[in-house]
Amino acid sequence: MVISKVQLEFLFVDVLSSVMSLVMGVSTPQFDVIVTPACSHLNVGSGYDLTISELAEAIKAVTSCEGEIQFDGSMPDGMSLKLMDSSQINNLGWRSSTSLADGLSEAYSSFLATRA
Repeated sequence: MVISKVQLEFLFVDVLSSVMSLVMGVSTPQFDVIVTPACSHLNVGSGYDLTISELAEAIKAVTSCEGEIQFDGSMPDGMSLKLMDSSQINNLGWRSSTSLADGLSEAYSSFLATRA
């Protein structure tokens, strides 16, 4: 079994919607202090990264899956680190409020509740 060393950052979608609400309420002068015309976007990230193997194990734990996790070593890994710089949105007072485990648990519970 080949285990990927690529680290990724994940964000619960409900947390992203809270960021959108925050940004929509920021005045133009306040927004202009945070961003520049050359870089007018805001990165939004949890501030924590993990490997695909760690994500798979977290999903396995939330779903109580007893199966084996397998990786395809013939596929490329890509960049080894994908942690965003969320300092601009953090300067507006925002911090991620949902842990990966809580987000996965809530998403899985929602999936089970809507599955017919």
